[in-house]
Order: sequence, then structure tokens, then C-alpha cells
Amino acid sequence: MVEEAGARRWCMLRMSGQRTLAVCRALTTLGYDAWTPQIIVRRRRPRSKKTIEIDAAILPTFVFLRADLLHDLYRLMAQPGPGLPAFSIFTYAGRVPLVGDAAMRALRDEEARAAAAHEAVRQREKLLADRTAEQRQRAALRAGARTYQTGERVTIAQPAFAGMTGIVERGMGKAAIVNLGGSISVTIEAWLLEPAGVNREHALVGAAA
Repeated sequence: MVEEAGARRWCMLRMSGQRTLAVCRALTTLGYDAWTPQIIVRRRRPRSKKTIEIDAAILPTFVFLRADLLHDLYRLMAQPGPGLPAFSIFTYAGRVPLVGDAAMRALRDEEARAAAAHEAVRQREKLLADRTAEQRQRAALRAGARTYQTGERVTIAQPAFAGMTGIVERGMGKAAIVNLGGSISVTIEAWLLEPAGVNREHALVGAAA
């Protein structure tokens, strides 16, 4: 693969798998251009059904460092400061192999795909959680729905007629026949009705609580 003009080159650092992210973060904090592909993974809390999200290395034991920083890195390794986990510079046949930006692109693409997949899962779970909360709210409203008597003026919260008002022609316990004017009458579940003038938003908040 042909490298683009001005493309950077990278050397590889090696460390134990559990130190991969710690080394990368420490070098970045010290001002070095260091990088390793990461992914967010889920782990179950000990003795719990709840999960937590943690950062993990896609390529454990490898951190990439911009090659023109090697001389500075040798000086750092000669006098390591506190908070810098142990690592070594990867060599092969007595030389430090370098990786170009083009070769790194596949790793960056994989990191981006992993991030996108994780976000898709998050959005799906949020959608399911929102639906579950909505179902619970509706169940609470149904359970607490009042009955309506003939002649009561009501406001309808059902999407097809939301905000319209009408007169109850006949109450049927969990539902009521509501006249919207003239010959237009519809059967509406009682939990989707409210006495005219009541703030529906406050009613929903109370039911959710």
C-alpha cells in the first residue's frame, strides 16, 4: 500500500494486556502522540445483575507511538516518572519496525465500527426502556381511571382526537361514548379521558410517580 505524502509513521510499544490502556493514557498525559484502538464492553457487577461499561483495548499489549518521538521516549524510559506503567519498544531483527498511517487506517475503522455498534445497542435499549416506562404509565392510568357519567364534559387524550372536547353520552365503566358534536360520537377508553380543564401532563406525572 502506497503511503500518502506527509503521512506519519508509528512505532509499536509492548506491555502486558492489562496495562495497555494505562500506558496509552499515561503517555498521552505526558504529551506524547500515542494511540491504541479501544472498545466499550460491559461487565456484570460482582454479585449483581447490573452491568457496568468499561473501556477495553481492541489490540491488547500494543500501543502505537508517533515514530519521530522515539528519541524522547528513550530518554523517558531511562528515567521513568511515577504513574507510567512498564512497557518496551517492539523490535524485530534488531530494528524498530514502523507502521504507516495507511496500515493504521484499518484499526481506526474497526474502532469506529465498534463504537457505532455499541451506540446502536444503547439506542435500542433506551427505546425499549422508554416503551416499558410508557407501558407502565398506561397501566397505572388504566388502573386508576375514573368512570364518567352522562352529560360530563371531557377532553380526549387519544392521539386521533387529542385535545378535542365532548360530552359523555353514556358511561360504560372502563370506556365512554363521547359526542364530539352533531352526529359524531366515538367510544373512548376511560383512561384516555379527563374532565375538561384538567391538565393532562400533571395527571401523567402523578400516575408515573
